[in-house]
Amino acid sequence: MNKILPDNILSLLYAAKASRLPYKLPFGPDVSISGGNIVAKAGGLVTINAEVDDTRYNQGNSNNEPTQPTQNIASAMLYVDTAPWKSIGSTGFQMKAIDNSYDSKREAVQYTLDTTGLSPGRHTIYIVGKDTSDNEGVFSAVFLDIEGTEMPTPRPTSSPSTSPSREPSSAPSSSPSQAPSKSPSNTDQPTSSPIQTEAPSPKPTLEPTTLAPTNEVSIYRL
Repeated sequence: MNKILPDNILSLLYAAKASRLPYKLPFGPDVSISGGNIVAKAGGLVTINAEVDDTRYNQGNSNNEPTQPTQNIASAMLYVDTAPWKSIGSTGFQMKAIDNSYDSKREAVQYTLDTTGLSPGRHTIYIVGKDTSDNEGVFSAVFLDIEGTEMPTPRPTSSPSTSPSREPSSAPSSSPSQAPSKSPSNTDQPTSSPIQTEAPSPKPTLEPTTLAPTNEVSIYRL
């Protein structure tokens, strides 16, 4: 079984982090962040714990090499998303010593971060320590995943409106809005009897008169 990588992974990580200033950063304290990646709700508080140690660089490589000096821890700073060496004047957060005093070569530190203002997604937390000789050590980093809390947009209901505003109601009104002010006037009825037209009188018919024969002479007027 290959044990080369498992046995040397920590040394390789340290060399990679110290490569920025390989002859300076190893003089400062190392940082170990407790746990793995951190998950937090947006707008909530998350507590980050770490240990700052200045004693790892105090052993010589051989019996002829003197032991390197060590100092007490002076501070530990926490940065969000911006590496302290990439931006001049980066604003960090001062971490608190668990025993309330930076007075030893190894300190357990803590900081409670307010995630208000951090967008949902992945962020990077950087922590770097410094000793009383003003030696800044290599940094350590961990991911902070912010879970979003957005509420789903409500969908409009499909049920029709019970009182349409534009169509008139099909049911007749039970109480008319305007009652007639008075009874119908008699003027609506005909004011006079219908005119009777006289039937034409029959024309007299002339019937021929039959005269009986007489012995008298008829006199005609001219």
